[in-house]
Amino acid sequence: MNIEVLFYILFFAQIVIISHYYPRKFLAITRDIIRTHPPEEYPKLYPLPLSVLERKMRFYSDLNLTALLIGLGILIHGITASNGQLLNWDNGTVITGYIFIQVIPILYASYAGCEYSKIMKLSNKSNKRYADLTPRKLSHYVSPYYLYAAGICYLLFIALVVYFMYHPFDGFAGLGNIAGVTFLNLFFATLILRQLYGKNSVPLMSSQDKFLQLQNSIKIAVFVSIAMTVHISLSIIFSAVNQPQLQDSMHSLYMLVIFIFACKHIKIDLLDFDVYKEKSES
Repeated sequence: MNIEVLFYILFFAQIVIISHYYPRKFLAITRDIIRTHPPEEYPKLYPLPLSVLERKMRFYSDLNLTALLIGLGILIHGITASNGQLLNWDNGTVITGYIFIQVIPILYASYAGCEYSKIMKLSNKSNKRYADLTPRKLSHYVSPYYLYAAGICYLLFIALVVYFMYHPFDGFAGLGNIAGVTFLNLFFATLILRQLYGKNSVPLMSSQDKFLQLQNSIKIAVFVSIAMTVHISLSIIFSAVNQPQLQDSMHSLYMLVIFIFACKHIKIDLLDFDVYKEKSES
């Protein structure tokens, strides 16, 4: 397959899956939860009127639709352009910029979710205190093989950078690569520790749901760390052998893999909603 065709296929998949397929699926699941768990039976689940929730979901949908249309416009321009470049710029730069556009709805949904949890916590405040039996050891949530893989990928990345320090190419950042990846891995480690030892942000959640939430969050953080290290390693190799189109294709593939993995581990429809009933003892 022609490398340029592969790039367009992956970029199209990135556009449609991240800005259309999964947002529609997420909204469908959310509306199904509202339908099957109405405020009359689950009042603790709704600290805000349904009209407010619907407005927030419409705005989330509009953000994704905007990202979808922008992405399709960029793709069509690249296909029809004589030089094969997206917006007549470097493809890698355009993809990076478009990724930021696709992330905006995700950031909005995360912010809205955090604000909703805060309001829910205030609405269901209780003087009762319960022992938190959620395990605090990392090994309870993620297989040691995941951690070994993360460590091995990081060490191989350092070895790769050291090799290219002795065999440099134009644009090679040297030790800056190690500093950047180390900083990002420390950031993921901080997120994991905060998940393990921080306060639970979602009130009334059952112990089993707390465990699953922690497990999925930690798995995602470790997986993203591994994928990021592999992604940057391949970027260095493709730059060294002067294969920018493969590097551009890998950017889209990286985003797809990360997003699909994360979505597979976020199961809001499997939560125990009985704790949100009026007569719940939680």
